[in-house]
Amino acid sequence: MTGALTRRGPLDGARRTRLGPWLLLAAVALLWFGLLEVRGLGIRCLPHEPLAVVGLVADLGQPDTERLPEPAQREAKIEGITLPRLAVAAGSDALPVVLAYLQSADGPG
Repeated sequence: MTGALTRRGPLDGARRTRLGPWLLLAAVALLWFGLLEVRGLGIRCLPHEPLAVVGLVADLGQPDTERLPEPAQREAKIEGITLPRLAVAAGSDALPVVLAYLQSADGPG
């Protein structure tokens, strides 16, 4: 499962729109605005944005995740736009990986 990550959270299954050669926008259907399923808690209402710039691809449940991936494996193309990609091994918690990326020098500027 691959999900795009924005500053406010995941946009898995979002409608995507390419805006120029370097910018990808995403929006969820009106039915899902502000809703997030939390395992063990069910559907929760959260603050949300109607539209977001996509800045990261979290590739979840990957069977062949490498400890130190090659540079080409750290990128994903969506709508022809190259984005940073974090592959998360099947059964692993994605949160520590995503937080480490966001708080490191490799993360967004």
